[in-house]
Amino acid sequence: MTRERRIRLPNIVKSANTTFSCHVPDGLVDIGPLADLSAPTDCISQLSVDHFFVTFSAVSSNFNGVEYVDYNEVIIKVPVVVADRPFVFPPRTYVDNELSLVRGYQLGFNKYMTAVAGAVEGRVAFDGKGLQIEGEVRPDEPMEQSAALAAAAGGFILSDGGVAMELVVSDHTQSADSGWLGAGGGGVIAGRHFDVKAARRTADRFVLHHATAL
Repeated sequence: MTRERRIRLPNIVKSANTTFSCHVPDGLVDIGPLADLSAPTDCISQLSVDHFFVTFSAVSSNFNGVEYVDYNEVIIKVPVVVADRPFVFPPRTYVDNELSLVRGYQLGFNKYMTAVAGAVEGRVAFDGKGLQIEGEVRPDEPMEQSAALAAAAGGFILSDGGVAMELVVSDHTQSADSGWLGAGGGGVIAGRHFDVKAARRTADRFVLHHATAL
């Protein structure tokens, strides 16, 4: 018998992640148009950037409180400040599972269904609408964390018709963290070239609840 495939929050989420720090070498790129659902009004002016992050995640999550589903996703993350607090805004997320796609829409993520491969031995390659990236982690090149790199750790800010919403999670634990390492590679976002400058590997577990207005 097939279980009823409904999404009921809260959900437990476990993920193994590789985050790449990406830099645009020749000025600013406007990432706002990638958020084709909407962006929070408070964030729109902050979406022309020369620095952003891309996270590759291998995820296991229970969507109905019982069974776990495995999937992969790629998230573009732009550091923003809303209500004097640091967040990341995800203008676009790519996922290879329909349950994650639907849950993302419910929460306020702009998700695209596409083929996503996870990181293999620190190497990634992804080609999706609006983003192409190839990157390689260099584990023998530890880097000091700068203020720009620390921005990757902000919580998610989402949009409900332009209203800023904070994604609510609880019980967050981290079982692995490589710290920031050297990385190489690059790609294209919104038609502009970028370089990969650093990478960080983490493994997390948390409970995902909902998004709420600040």
